[in-house]
Amino acid sequence: MKHAFLLLLLALLSSCSPQSNKKETSVPNANTNRTTKNNFRVKQPKHNSVLLVNDSLTVKITPKSKSAAIDSVALYVNNRILGIYPSNEIKTPLKTQKLGENILRIKAFFSDGSSRSRSRKLKVFSDISPKKLKYRIVSKYPHPTKRFTQGLVYEEPYLYEGTGQRGESSLYKTDFKSGKVLNEVALPNNRFGEGIAVFGNKIVELTWESQEGYVYDKENLDYQSTFRYPFSEKGWGITFDGKDLIMSNGSASLLYMDTSSFENIRSVIVADQTELLDSLNELEYIKGAVFSNIWMRNTIAKIDPETGKVLAYLDLSDLASTEPEYDPYKRGYEYENVLNGIAYIPEKNHLLITGKRWSAIYEIEIWE
Repeated sequence: MKHAFLLLLLALLSSCSPQSNKKETSVPNANTNRTTKNNFRVKQPKHNSVLLVNDSLTVKITPKSKSAAIDSVALYVNNRILGIYPSNEIKTPLKTQKLGENILRIKAFFSDGSSRSRSRKLKVFSDISPKKLKYRIVSKYPHPTKRFTQGLVYEEPYLYEGTGQRGESSLYKTDFKSGKVLNEVALPNNRFGEGIAVFGNKIVELTWESQEGYVYDKENLDYQSTFRYPFSEKGWGITFDGKDLIMSNGSASLLYMDTSSFENIRSVIVADQTELLDSLNELEYIKGAVFSNIWMRNTIAKIDPETGKVLAYLDLSDLASTEPEYDPYKRGYEYENVLNGIAYIPEKNHLLITGKRWSAIYEIEIWE
């Protein structure tokens, strides 16, 4: 048995060591893929077990009755080799930084040369405890209550705002201090406007369910082109990190887009220590972090855009409650005028905060 395990270990390590990023290759053993009655039970982990990044993974398996003895076990996470073990009770570092659903595959090799695989879904959450940000209101500016705010961007001395609802969706460029509208462009009546982002001399605007966005000249809001994002059923928020566009779609994902082709480059799942952060909405990139509204919550999340880990939360319930139409007892579509809109004033290190059809834009200072 020990001799068989050593041969198997050497064969596997030659093509896919525990540190390898290669996908599993077939084991060079004539009996590996042959039909077998051997099987095993997975005692640990259970389906949908919750782990934190950098946790240890415990695996316990037992052969079913009349099965041959288990000679060794190989573990794979998302089709990448985690390790090969001479025991059916294993404790090992998880070695994945991917938040959300991960697939663990357990491959048992039996003493007669056959093998059998079983899979388990694992839920992996962040290992960081989010900080609680504090704030104070610095100034308050009037905001037209007809505007169903979906996106907000500040570039001295201008404020850009994208609004939603079919037949009401527009893009505005205003003088921030006076509030005077300098330019306005209306979307087609059958389009529901969503988030906006400025990069270079351009501004982009998403739409909700049409899978298309628009590119405008930043100075005069002249229409330039239309782009599509077939990789996402919906468009919600969007921001620019200095290199790529980062988009949300109401899920727990941040989707990176190329600024030239608008193709999806990669995606990052967002989570804290207890849950995936669904309903990510309006986005703003600030000093290496993504700040995101969360639909139907009076909370803004500060997110590490590389790992998806939630770094901090900013609870704005008190601020939201000052709005005339605020009703804490309404839920879902009963109350659409929710907190939505984040812009950054770099020269002051302040945020501009508003909501859908809110009466004001609030300038706030935040700290830990």
